[in-house]
Amino acid sequence: GGIIRPGEIQRMSAGSGVVHAEFNASPERRCHLLQIWIMPSRPGIEPSYEQKAIDAAAIANKFTRIAAPDPQPNEVRLMQDAEIWAARLDGDIEVIHPLAPGRRAWIQVAKGEIVLDEENLKAGDGAAVTDQDQVVVCSKAPSEVLLFDLA
Repeated sequence: GGIIRPGEIQRMSAGSGVVHAEFNASPERRCHLLQIWIMPSRPGIEPSYEQKAIDAAAIANKFTRIAAPDPQPNEVRLMQDAEIWAARLDGDIEVIHPLAPGRRAWIQVAKGEIVLDEENLKAGDGAAVTDQDQVVVCSKAPSEVLLFDLA
């Protein structure tokens, strides 16, 4: 197995017959991670694994795609009509993500505090966005946010 370091993303499609476990590799340092499950679009997908570093400059004060069904070299592949976008925001920054017609979004606050549609969200909070043509996120403090663009 491998070690996932801060600023990395890992994608695993387990399929069947895969043994997998997670634990903190450091006896001294706390571990902070998000584990997100996205069901594949069809059953029987072959087991596979990817791990990539996220470019800190690429996500600075803007949403940058980190996972998709048609990934670029710096993204991991999703087996679903979904995309994951990441942003690391300084305090008092507004970022906008357009949503195509029929799409919806889920916002997950990993660190910090944001305002989404006049609602304050803090680390650990999430919110659904439906029937909108864009998602507007305003950071109230340095924050890390994931946006899931969903069919």
